[in-house]
Amino acid sequence: MNEKNNSLDILGVKSLGDATNTIITKSIGGIESFLKIVCKPAFEEFGLMLGDKVRHWRVNNIINVLEKSQDKLEFRDNKLELKINPRIALGIIENASLTDENELQDLWSGLFAASCNHDEKNDENIIFIDFLKSITCTQAKILKYVCENSIKVIYNNGLMTSEKLILNVDKLKEISGILDLYRLDRELDHLTHLNLIGQDIFNGSGGIKISDFTANVTPTTLALNLYVRCNGYNGDPQFYWTNNIIHKKSSEIKTITVIGSEK
Repeated sequence: MNEKNNSLDILGVKSLGDATNTIITKSIGGIESFLKIVCKPAFEEFGLMLGDKVRHWRVNNIINVLEKSQDKLEFRDNKLELKINPRIALGIIENASLTDENELQDLWSGLFAASCNHDEKNDENIIFIDFLKSITCTQAKILKYVCENSIKVIYNNGLMTSEKLILNVDKLKEISGILDLYRLDRELDHLTHLNLIGQDIFNGSGGIKISDFTANVTPTTLALNLYVRCNGYNGDPQFYWTNNIIHKKSSEIKTITVIGSEK
């Protein structure tokens, strides 16, 4: 038996049916060595999951996420010398396995890639796992839009924030694909509760303003950091953005950017 088959046997693939075995064997070939290198405990946990037919769907989700993570990392001389903290790796694998939505898988893969560095004890990105596992696919679409389209402000003290961003309901429906006004408001309420977007008063919470059917969706500094990490970047967030950036003194007052309002 060759080395590759031995490795796959350790993962428990043989316990699966022939058809499933063929699919999993083919899929795991591309990520097996990758996961072994960056985090052995995560590799072993992954192997346990492969031995459970009930978790086949979750395994496929993890494979997709890890394959996307590899694409976001740079290899030197065909070698990967980065490591990831086991707490982060296991947390991402456990939670990312629960979704097959491309938008969310992209975010999980980016967070995995951003957490790979030269210090496997580095656990700074663990705070983003709770945020990411708490948002819906709709909320991910809204966050992506507001983080990419808001004007980022770099103050002279080094703090990065965003200018106030207001969207009307029609624009929010277009971004999210949600036509149900009540559901849309709930999605915004939750993002506000997570401190990822700005706040408005609507029945005592964040969301859509009843007076003009607009919402304050200004991404917080936390949201901008989350977005950057979920795109595979682990450097200083202010250097990630190349567009829509202005520099201000900390004493300056923020202006308001309105997108989608009626003229």
